[in-house]
Amino acid sequence: MNVIELDTSSIDLCFENCECITVDMWAIKSLHFDVVGERWAWDSQHKNFLKTQHCKYFTITLDLSDPRHFYKTPRLVDGDKTVSQIGKECIERLKTSDDLCSFVINGTDYGVPWGDKELPSDLGIPIRINAWQQNSAVINNQGIETLTIKIKIPEGNNGSGTN
Repeated sequence: MNVIELDTSSIDLCFENCECITVDMWAIKSLHFDVVGERWAWDSQHKNFLKTQHCKYFTITLDLSDPRHFYKTPRLVDGDKTVSQIGKECIERLKTSDDLCSFVINGTDYGVPWGDKELPSDLGIPIRINAWQQNSAVINNQGIETLTIKIKIPEGNNGSGTN
């Protein structure tokens, strides 16, 4: 097995609405995924290709005890909010999200399995979610909260998700 270092000491978790949350390596308790191939898509607006590594499954467990390990890039203080408050907002987004579509490690984009589902919204515009995403937050005996996000193609499904 080869050792791969994180160039930036962090990874990015990206959502369907193009929002990304950066997670410092110190918050990552475990991360597992299998790459099953490349996906290429033509971007007609920019006249170039978008290339991603496609994953068969994705599982990450995060230590949520220090909100400073979670932020949006570039790391800016938003008005009167502290770095810790912004981190808490990022943690809440991760805990309640159901639209994780990719992650970035060392500049390489990895697409997670995507079970496309649309939910109605108050605006009349459907909200797209990943029906295959499962989040579970747990507090251990020491009072440390962790979040596990699992995304995989369900048994018996042919894997024809859209991402």
